[in-house]
Amino acid sequence: RIKAPQEVARSHLYEGMAYGLRGRLAALRNKGMPTARAAKKMRLLLLEGLQLDPNLTDAYAGIGNYNYFVDTLSALVKLLGFFIGLPGGNRVEGLKQLDLCAQKGELARAEAKFYLAKNLSRQNERQPARSIELFQELEREYPRNPLWPMMVASLHCRMGHTEPCETGYRNVFKRTSHPRNDVDEALHRAARGALQRR
Repeated sequence: RIKAPQEVARSHLYEGMAYGLRGRLAALRNKGMPTARAAKKMRLLLLEGLQLDPNLTDAYAGIGNYNYFVDTLSALVKLLGFFIGLPGGNRVEGLKQLDLCAQKGELARAEAKFYLAKNLSRQNERQPARSIELFQELEREYPRNPLWPMMVASLHCRMGHTEPCETGYRNVFKRTSHPRNDVDEALHRAARGALQRR
């Protein structure tokens, strides 16, 4: 469609998202160089899409993630990134971009909200209350997904809120006691483990 040319900006978005997924799969397999190459290509495509259409808000999900994670890499990894031509990032700008997509995105709004909540829960951000709010929003939007209450319970535990922590884990444990899929089964095991550790 880019070569056609038809819906060129949106096609850059779709291709960029595909490279984002490729990078995520490579990262899950601990393949550093393929991850970096896919992230670099994703960033380039999404920036090109935004240049063609500045209202392509969904592109900020990928660009925001890139900016955040590249800026929070260790010094050694950043040095290696320099040698392969990996463009730098900006942690603060990345969070703003994820927030923009989480509020106004069309296709990637929920994903941006998830990554924003996840990033805000990190030790260096110290915004667990805001993270809980975002995960609760996702829970209201997707009530059948037990991951969201699991994340909320985990954050309450980290904040030292005993009652909502344990109640949250018990609710997830109960909800997933008859698993419908592998995710339910994994969350059931995780909730049981968390309750045992409590």
